[in-house]
Amino acid sequence: MLLGRWAARPALWQRCLIRAASGRAGRRGGRRSKLDGVLEVPELCSAARLAGVLGQSTESLLELANSLGEPLASEGSPVGRELIELLAMELGATISLKEVDEHQLPTPSADDRSSLPLRAPVVTLMGHVDHGKTSLLDAFRGSSIAAGEAGGITQTISAFTVPPADGRSTGITFIDTPGHELFNRMRERGAHATDIILLICALDAGVQGTTREAIRYAREVGCPMIVAANKVDKPGAAAALPKLSQQLLEAEVMLEQFGGEVPIVSVSATKRLHLEELLDAIHMRRA
Repeated sequence: MLLGRWAARPALWQRCLIRAASGRAGRRGGRRSKLDGVLEVPELCSAARLAGVLGQSTESLLELANSLGEPLASEGSPVGRELIELLAMELGATISLKEVDEHQLPTPSADDRSSLPLRAPVVTLMGHVDHGKTSLLDAFRGSSIAAGEAGGITQTISAFTVPPADGRSTGITFIDTPGHELFNRMRERGAHATDIILLICALDAGVQGTTREAIRYAREVGCPMIVAANKVDKPGAAAALPKLSQQLLEAEVMLEQFGGEVPIVSVSATKRLHLEELLDAIHMRRA
């Protein structure tokens, strides 16, 4: 049984056998556990918790693990079952590993859910590079992250929570994703970790390749979507809105104005225009 569990770590298993055969196990002097009987140890255990069960200080247990060639970084480090058994053998303790209960907690009923606090909706900003995703997030949080990005291009995923305002019950957690074509895997992960996809489309550029990709991700995961038509402050924006709406329809985005379910809100990230209407649309879509 032991051999089967430790086959993947022969060096640790060999050290355990050598120490047991030489009689060194359990001869650690002051380190020896003062507890008698069989000690129950959870299969998933931190160094600090294991030290408590074995009657040791966390510091001495970390020192012992290090001396055995199995260093633990900190008191919160997880300890594998093989190392738990070896440490117990070193301390002369008899242990029983307790399997972790994998049963899920019962799901609260509809009545119970009504009394729980609402979670802030998670909204992922997606769209083509330079269409204004980070600038829009800057407008919501009053920052200027976009100005400091290399080449003005987002290269990582970031998140920020806008606190509740104007009597709203919750804030909104925004996830900003890179728009450059090189970061498609990041965007795909963002689509799987969200309640709503906020599709940013610049009115002066329309639907682009990454825009279509975001639409496809939303469709694949069945995620609700809102379109933010950005740069409404630019010349010719009013004339560009019908063209953008048509491009979105051709990409199979069913807008509310044509009997669909996807709202479109015209905004300006840099001028902070119509942001409240966009926040209202997010809260309504979440509801």
